Amino acid sequence: MGSFVASVVNGGLGYGYSSVLVPLLLLVVPAASVVPYVNLVECFLNPYVLWSNRGFLPGGVWGVAWRMLVGLVPGVLVGGLLLGVLDGRVVRGVVYGVLIPLGVAQLLGFRWPVRGAWLSFVGFVVGVLYGLTTISGPLLALFFVNQGLARGEFRAALGVVRTVESWLAAVWYWWLGLSGPHLFDLNLLFLLAPVVPGVWLGRRLVDGVGVEGFRRAVLGFDVVLAGVGLVRTVL
Repeated sequence: MGSFVASVVNGGLGYGYSSVLVPLLLLVVPAASVVPYVNLVECFLNPYVLWSNRGFLPGGVWGVAWRMLVGLVPGVLVGGLLLGVLDGRVVRGVVYGVLIPLGVAQLLGFRWPVRGAWLSFVGFVVGVLYGLTTISGPLLALFFVNQGLARGEFRAALGVVRTVESWLAAVWYWWLGLSGPHLFDLNLLFLLAPVVPGVWLGRRLVDGVGVEGFRRAVLGFDVVLAGVGLVRTVL
């Protein structure tokens, strides 16, 4: 059920699968078990987002994305290393602690224009977050929405960055021993099965209620969920 809801969100916004599902799963499952599973789903989901918006790639997407990727690659490597050594409670705290301010910032319409060399620094931060938690969509959304990209370009840029980070993380997790053949089991199948219908429904919902209303509902849910999770982690 959690994977289906997360897929609906991803279908509507172009991101959000991990930022919805990971906080839910971390309430009951250790981070080192959750993150590699969710990343494998992202390895299928993100290329789909990229392919669906491929027509917008010749626009202003590459000029923003490639500078971010320069910092993203080492960031994912650092995040994966941290996932292997940090205590699960610390990882949960990072997940919930990051989601709350990012969600509030987007709900309040916070503006964050970034240019030049800072793009690579943002990419590094995004990479660390993804490597550690698989959650980078809210930060990427906050960043890309202020770069003057049209809706299709926004989704295409998300698809480029998240496809690179998810596949890089998959290889890196495997190398670190955090992932492996044992993950290709029924748990992965249960996560993957609802993705296609969920994404389809999400796209239809956005057509009906509008992107902004859907986005605010998701952000509100994320902030509340992260708040509950943070309280449980601290206590």
